[in-house]
Amino acid sequence: MRADLIRLEHEAVAFADSHRDMKAAAGFHGATAPVFLGWLDAQLPERDFNRHPDPSSGAADGVEIVTWHASKGREWNILVVTGLDKAIGTRPGTLTAEFTDFSDLDTVLSTAQLRFTPGFAAAEKTAIFTEASRPNAEADARRLLYVALTRARDRLVLEWPEFALKKVSDSEGYPHFAALLIDACGIGIEPGGITLSGTTFPAFIRDCPDEAPGPEERSKQAQKAAPAFGALRELPTTTRTPWRKRPSALVATGTERHGPIATHNLGAPVPALADVFSEATTRGTAWHLAFRTLAERPNLADRLPAATGLDAETIEAIGAQAGALRDWLAAQGFPKTYFEVPIQITEPTGAQTNAVIDCLAEGPEGLVIVDHKSGSVLDYAERFATYWPQLAAYQDAVAITFPAKPVRMIGINWMTMGWVSYIETNSSTPDPGLPRGREKEG
Repeated sequence: MRADLIRLEHEAVAFADSHRDMKAAAGFHGATAPVFLGWLDAQLPERDFNRHPDPSSGAADGVEIVTWHASKGREWNILVVTGLDKAIGTRPGTLTAEFTDFSDLDTVLSTAQLRFTPGFAAAEKTAIFTEASRPNAEADARRLLYVALTRARDRLVLEWPEFALKKVSDSEGYPHFAALLIDACGIGIEPGGITLSGTTFPAFIRDCPDEAPGPEERSKQAQKAAPAFGALRELPTTTRTPWRKRPSALVATGTERHGPIATHNLGAPVPALADVFSEATTRGTAWHLAFRTLAERPNLADRLPAATGLDAETIEAIGAQAGALRDWLAAQGFPKTYFEVPIQITEPTGAQTNAVIDCLAEGPEGLVIVDHKSGSVLDYAERFATYWPQLAAYQDAVAITFPAKPVRMIGINWMTMGWVSYIETNSSTPDPGLPRGREKEG
């Protein structure tokens, strides 16, 4: 969501900075919001214009190899950037158009220039032409570096050139991307860390050989007896740990155990017949947004039909349910309620858990976790067990994030029924011996 907001801001700045005559020539007059939306809509057919990071990309298995240009608008959890030793400059045989003055559109073509960079057998002759286009080439290199280095979500790996790099003067220009990066960001590579603008950050530094061993060398290494201490035996089987955990992706294994389930009737069901969505995910998103808005900002209720697509009957029912849930939690001793609470924790194994808790209630004695489910349910006890791995993961995350506040209750609000199924717990952290389910298979 943050990436989308930054992209929206970038497009708004580009729209505001565009010359009014250029926009008028394309049929866009003025600088109002409707004109901006039309300007965006006109660019949709362009290649990759509407590309944005996939919020669930962390579940993908595999390696994707793309160029720096093609990585624009993409994101990956682990990113390896190679090619920093590539030379900066216009390639011989390139023809480019350069526009220097947009003040008068009637004469813009008369001031335009076509620049051709030839290639010669003598390198010094080619350099005369490549140096003339160096300012544009370095500007493009800065933009490319920014695109390449900002595609990582969690971990960025740089293939750093082995040769010593020195700061070059402005007159000489930057021979390669690494030199530009060093000069622009003040980067320094040292054992155990990377320095950026005078501040050192911890990092893993590993030296790699210039070339990978060929098939013959690998075969010789495999045949060569390795020194061993003691008897030879098979390596022990090691359990792999996930890089990222998503509680919503956990599924029950049939061995989960939890306490006795209690049920409270809120008396405010949300009729599923009033729903206009064919997909459960779309319906759940709309219902969650309406629930949070009506619980926290009821003065914005008149905006919900346009924002969610819900009709007045459904919005009224969700509002009644939100009020009933808050009243019940307050009666249980948890008067403060927070909605859509984001939590991120890092386990000792290095795995990260990201969670968004639908409702977190707070009281003097501790916390209550409530998860909304918009689907229909017949046997709430059986369905509760299905969702228990997700709820237990929420409990673990909350116990780590708020160690001073024990989790007293964990429940599910079945929205179509107007019931809350919950269990009571007296410990701040769940029993680590309890099964937690497994990752959902794609």
